[in-house]
Amino acid sequence: MFQCMKKLEGKELYRRLQEAKNAKRLHSAAIQQNKDLKEIVKAQAKTIETQAMQIEMLQHLVEALQLQNEEFKRIIFGKKKKKKSEDSDDDSENNDGGSGGGHPRKDREKSSYQRAIPGVITKTTNYEIDCCGRCKTKLVNKRTVEKYIEDMVLPDEKENPLKIVEKKLIETGWCPKCRKQRSLEAIGGAKVQLGPNIRAMVAYLTVVQRQTYSQITNYFKDLIQINISDGEIAEILRQQAVRAGPEYSKIERRIAMQKGVHADETPWKTLKNAGGNYAWVKTGTETMDTIFLLGKSRGIGHARKIILAENSGQVGISDDYGAYDNVFEEHELCWSHPHRKLRDLKDSNVFAGESKSRCKETFEAFKKLYNDIKKLLDEKIPFEEKRKRKPEFMKRFASLAQPKKDDPKHLQRIKKTLLEKIQNYFVCMEIEGIPMDNNKAERGLRPLVIKRKISFGSKTAKGAENLGILFSVLMSLWWKRPANFFSDYADLLA
Repeated sequence: MFQCMKKLEGKELYRRLQEAKNAKRLHSAAIQQNKDLKEIVKAQAKTIETQAMQIEMLQHLVEALQLQNEEFKRIIFGKKKKKKSEDSDDDSENNDGGSGGGHPRKDREKSSYQRAIPGVITKTTNYEIDCCGRCKTKLVNKRTVEKYIEDMVLPDEKENPLKIVEKKLIETGWCPKCRKQRSLEAIGGAKVQLGPNIRAMVAYLTVVQRQTYSQITNYFKDLIQINISDGEIAEILRQQAVRAGPEYSKIERRIAMQKGVHADETPWKTLKNAGGNYAWVKTGTETMDTIFLLGKSRGIGHARKIILAENSGQVGISDDYGAYDNVFEEHELCWSHPHRKLRDLKDSNVFAGESKSRCKETFEAFKKLYNDIKKLLDEKIPFEEKRKRKPEFMKRFASLAQPKKDDPKHLQRIKKTLLEKIQNYFVCMEIEGIPMDNNKAERGLRPLVIKRKISFGSKTAKGAENLGILFSVLMSLWWKRPANFFSDYADLLA
């Protein structure tokens, strides 16, 4: 060994010691590099995990935006009708009548497509015939066929049978004893005034026919050659609302006396002195009486004040809007709303594969339950018998609303809400006479929604209040007896 060491003397020994030193330094650097690489890998793993979470969040966001886009398309363009072969497995698509209930329409009789025979005949014309118009042969086995022509008299510049002009010659005199001017008719005001029938027609066209001021102006100008300004229309509506005020109060009292009250709300713009940009509607479960309140906010304070103005013991029927929570002692949630939501998920193009199957499976189970309960409530059997089946239906409800691992996030949210408020969906099976949907309030809002799309709202809070009174009184009258509307309205204002 000593001899080997001798051989490594000098430059060779120095070179080898230098190599060992370099190897030691490189080894230390490699160890540090390895540590750094491990830290980098660990950081990258965390980044990948974070990015995976972000991708999942973005996927859910894209899914939600796609669903929202589909909903906007349905609102703007309407729902595309499917061919019978495409939706034969779901009779609710084209047969629910817009109620969301999935109940097929009844087939119409052929006679319903024909006009009914008029009750009042104003003119009768005989068309007698004795012989053939071509060969002059006398006819045999003659019979008379009845036909009716319903028509109207059109006005022209020379003659207008619809227009009535009354000239009043009012004699007036001074009473020396009373020291006052006396007459049988008021002599104040404008020389030419509009009569009560035109004022009633203005209110009718504004509310029932949802016409704008310009349309009303053109109507009277074309039909009876009378010019009415926007200011006159506004003043007529104000006066009609004041006169209809007592009936409005009676409608509120009649609704308050009923077992349940339907409630709903919709946007209604009020430009000046706005108290709010929403309109509320409430209607009882037993009559067509309906109250409209325009130019209000959407808060819980208004919900409590408006819906339970006189009777806090009523059962409330509404959608799942949070303002209705804790307003009613008993609160029935509308089944049509989750039915429509689940149906839209089932029909959505956003989902595919297992997610699509989950949506369809949940919808079919919910629709079957909805129809079974509806059928039971419509049966003419004692209500106690119906109430006994409540636990059975609640068990089915809880089963279909139980979230599953493969459910899309949107479906999971719907199911979670259904489970949290399961008791509110079965008040209809606990209290007799309470419907399981809020379709009556939604139908009540339709005239106002159409009016909003045409006129875009009200200019002032007072105008919104007056229009709410007129909508309440006129629509309640019209829904009860449309054929006798004008006579009923005249009696009301008398």
